[in-house]
Amino acid sequence: MAGKWVTFCLGTEIYGVEIGHVREMVALMATRTVPKQPPEQLGVAILRNEIIPVMDMRRILGMANDHASIEIIDTLEARKEDHVNWLNSLGT
Repeated sequence: MAGKWVTFCLGTEIYGVEIGHVREMVALMATRTVPKQPPEQLGVAILRNEIIPVMDMRRILGMANDHASIEIIDTLEARKEDHVNWLNSLGT
């Protein structure tokens, strides 16, 4: 299967993996954490009565994870509200 690739997007980047390294890709499903799992593993899922590892490609590729991004956005939103309130109090 030389020359065939599976491509996917993470953030604004497009990545490719040679198809020989991919068993299948499915929509993210409920995962369960496993004691002592490696940091790049989100957990395991059950697919067709088989336990499969669910990997965090963001971590594997050295990107910030979604949880960190969400926390940063929440913090910025909270600070924005603080600044708006402060400016409004100056105007009264």
